[in-house]
Amino acid sequence: MVTRICGICQTAFKTYPSLTKNGRGLYCSLPCKHIGTRRPREPLEARFWRMAIIPVDPQACWGWRGYQDKHGYAKIAVKIKDKWSYWGAHRVSDFIHNGPLPDGLEVLHNCPTGDNPTCSNFLHLWRGTQRQNMQDAGRKGQMPRGENHWNSKLTQYDILRIFHLTIFGSARSDIALLLHCHPQHVSYLKRKAGWKHLFTSSEAPCE
Repeated sequence: MVTRICGICQTAFKTYPSLTKNGRGLYCSLPCKHIGTRRPREPLEARFWRMAIIPVDPQACWGWRGYQDKHGYAKIAVKIKDKWSYWGAHRVSDFIHNGPLPDGLEVLHNCPTGDNPTCSNFLHLWRGTQRQNMQDAGRKGQMPRGENHWNSKLTQYDILRIFHLTIFGSARSDIALLLHCHPQHVSYLKRKAGWKHLFTSSEAPCE
């Protein structure tokens, strides 16, 4: 046995001479070996550029070689205060080109051919609030509405019945009883406060 000094913790330890001939026997324990042989992690910006697929056309969407979540968003690992988490590649791209994101703002897509969750081209990104994000998604038809909404209890046919029964003078309590909903919900729909995509202002009765 020969005595050696660990290259990580500087602790003296004994090992077999045969191990030292092959360049092994440098560390006193397995944890020290993991530290000593671990490759230094590539900086965030370098990892981003390595995984981004940049086409010749500067106006085109950028692709992504790395991980994508179930919604198609490009993701990259980011270390914040000794904890790892996944950020959207578009957020990292905005950080690289525009600096830290102010509180209360999000990085939103505005791709020319329609929002592309994989894209991280900084020319297709803009900063906005959560409210602006929801409004933008609504304008682009990306928000579930009507009977496709997860919390919807009425169908499009039910809404049409409400308006038709209202025209013929049915009381809201009778309509609510028929459709198994609350009378206030019937009033809410009569005011055109919901399901706005079904009617224009001239077609939907108010009273």
